[in-house]
Amino acid sequence: MTAPDLAQRSRAAVWHPCTQMARLADVPPLPIARGEGPWLIDTDGRRYFDANSSWWVNLFGHSDKPLIDAIKAQLDTLPHVMLAGCTHEPAVRLAERLSARTGGALGHVFFGSDGASAVEIALKQSFHSWKNRGQPEKREFVCLKNSYHGETLGALSVTDVQVFR
Repeated sequence: MTAPDLAQRSRAAVWHPCTQMARLADVPPLPIARGEGPWLIDTDGRRYFDANSSWWVNLFGHSDKPLIDAIKAQLDTLPHVMLAGCTHEPAVRLAERLSARTGGALGHVFFGSDGASAVEIALKQSFHSWKNRGQPEKREFVCLKNSYHGETLGALSVTDVQVFR
């Protein structure tokens, strides 16, 4: 598929986050074919330095062999199971390791699927914590100037970048 074909199909089918959709008619999305380490490579072989780690989630770079091998091994065993009423050894092991890193101060670990969900969960936990302590009036949250926390409603409520709100 050519880059222009991919861009046209993308404009017709994909709702691009953090993007003014009307602008895509003049500035098509980059047609990325693959990633290697810190680089994104488009369909014509041009390389782009992925300075924000594809939204801060590729901390080890693209196509990291040890990470890919670990993911494949987990997929062969148990691709996914919800933790609502279920458990599994890798989740328990990771929760124990994270708790140990805090000297035991972190009693329980709640796993979220992405950063915005983690912020959403933290807001909800804070809200319920104050309610359970008998102080339900404590419902305000602060955010840092120019902060960005994700695209969910709660995360956007503590985001201070107007283009995202």
